[in-house]
Amino acid sequence: MRVEFTNPRGRGGTVVPEAVLAEAEVYFDAMTVGAGGHAVPSPFSSLKLVGFVVRRGERGPYVTFPARAYGTTHERQYFDYVRAADPKDSAAASAALWRLKEWIVGEYRRWAADHGTQEPEPPKGVTPDGEEF
Repeated sequence: MRVEFTNPRGRGGTVVPEAVLAEAEVYFDAMTVGAGGHAVPSPFSSLKLVGFVVRRGERGPYVTFPARAYGTTHERQYFDYVRAADPKDSAAASAALWRLKEWIVGEYRRWAADHGTQEPEPPKGVTPDGEEF
């Protein structure tokens, strides 16, 4: 699996919020390990998952996942395209989503450094206990 980034400001006529740093697409590998430990074509080979956005936050870059809005006239809800395989295990689900987000942010930082678009370090803050973060 790999991730590729694009600068959304490179497209003509597109208005992009200032907080958006990059758009990301996750590409799936062509091979996976099948029964018996042999490499077999992945059902996801040659496919990508689009819609990830890297945004500027107070504590540095963060990732939003692709989702679709739906709802009635009174409230709007979102159907997330990336979810835990076992929603009953909320701790494992949170950890898995966090790992994916951290991986994408790490890859974004490498990409940004290579392309000269590195974001400045976020300002240091202080918790109510007086600790810096």
